[in-house]
Amino acid sequence: MTVFSGSFLPIWFFPPKWEAVAQALPFQYIGYIPAAIYMGRIPAENIVSTIGIGFIWIVILLSIVWLLWWKAVNRLIVQGG
Repeated sequence: MTVFSGSFLPIWFFPPKWEAVAQALPFQYIGYIPAAIYMGRIPAENIVSTIGIGFIWIVILLSIVWLLWWKAVNRLIVQGG
């Protein structure tokens, strides 16, 4: 997570294949995207769409968490007093 978030090494230093992998994962929104916006590496006209994609990742990951939580709660059997 540290490597693909861009916190350890900025994503623009990665080789092209690893850069494509890092940009396909949501980890870049932890460190790389905020730093890139602050440093001006992302053009002003792309900031809203970049943040929008981040919100889409949030919705997708929250949906997965809710689904797994719902399945776990339905399987849970508590016995005893």
